[in-house]
Amino acid sequence: MTLKNHLFVYVVFLLVFSANLQAERGTNKHVVKPIKQVPDEVLRWSVFSVNPQNDQLRILSLGKQKLLIQQGSTIKSMELPPHFYQLTTAPHGFYFALSQILPANKEQKVSQLFIAVYQDVDQLLFKIQYPLQYSESIPSIILLDNGNLILAEPVVGQLQFYASSGEMIQQIELFKDATYNLERVLMVAPAAIEFNRIAVLASKGAAAPLDADLPLPSSQPYLFLFDLKGNELWRQALPEAAAAHVAIAPDAKHIIVGVYSAYRFKPMIKKTLLLNNDGSILNTFPMLFRYASFAKESPIAVIADRFSLHQIDLQKGKILWQHHFLPKTGMITAVSVNKDGQQTTVLTALNRFANHRFEFQQPQLHLFNQQGMIMDKIPFTNEKFLTPALFPIQNQIFIGFTKNLYKLEVSK
Repeated sequence: MTLKNHLFVYVVFLLVFSANLQAERGTNKHVVKPIKQVPDEVLRWSVFSVNPQNDQLRILSLGKQKLLIQQGSTIKSMELPPHFYQLTTAPHGFYFALSQILPANKEQKVSQLFIAVYQDVDQLLFKIQYPLQYSESIPSIILLDNGNLILAEPVVGQLQFYASSGEMIQQIELFKDATYNLERVLMVAPAAIEFNRIAVLASKGAAAPLDADLPLPSSQPYLFLFDLKGNELWRQALPEAAAAHVAIAPDAKHIIVGVYSAYRFKPMIKKTLLLNNDGSILNTFPMLFRYASFAKESPIAVIADRFSLHQIDLQKGKILWQHHFLPKTGMITAVSVNKDGQQTTVLTALNRFANHRFEFQQPQLHLFNQQGMIMDKIPFTNEKFLTPALFPIQNQIFIGFTKNLYKLEVSK
């Protein structure tokens, strides 16, 4: 090949490479800015709008030793207590709780779950202590936007409702005729605090394959609706043998439930139920949802399993559009729809075992318009995370990783 031909091929290569590079950059129609970088690994991020009037944010970053809370230009730090168990936040970030599992000692013959609820680092609201019997699981902790707390213990099907003073206001055993079972399901999903409703998904027992030689292979799943004081409004038996997930719309008008039935010699039956607030089933979708997000000002929701995304009209009970991700893209880890249902955001990542733990790597952010078309795809190739962190606030989206917190300005 002559020198002239070599030069021609080289120029063509540069033109093609430049065009591809520009095209790749051209897909990123939104500006992503790193707004916070931390020296230590962040196990979990939480971002809330605590004052929409002046766009003031509360940003919580949980590390291995400390909890940092930034509000405006003020940053406060809390050392994590000994035997730290987990951080729990209220849906809009007005309160947070730190829990510990205290080992048994001479005074306490069994381990204790100790929970401290705060309004701020220096504003303790209340503390409670809950004994953990050796044969029982650790209860789920649900913190509400009014400072109330709910403890949910699956193995005995029990709910405890606490006021913001720390006083227990209700203790409920969901099934009087059920027996102790380590495989029972109990999940709690609160609506917006002003609507005074809480959805509860629970099973009476454990589920087994329906074609197994057992007297009762079904776990007998039920959906309940309570008010904030723990008063039961209704309960509804659900189809299929096992319960998986529950979500409730902020206005409490609709509830989404995932149920399934397993078999030894035929495929599993998966269903996502869309229910009205009286417990009646509006529609059934042939998938088992894991994630859900509701538009605050429109009857729109998005639901997703590991690889498929669906937007649904809650009033009509129908799917508006759907999108399926290839496994090589990674699994869906978080979804969000904006307040009017016009834009949906999805965070995907590859789940890998590294550093003696499972972590999410090569995350990508996908933005969809109201027709289900991809508007943008933003890779974060060198980032990783342990807990999905996707927070839409006004016309911004915050995405958190182990070392960085990013802000995405969303075009209107």
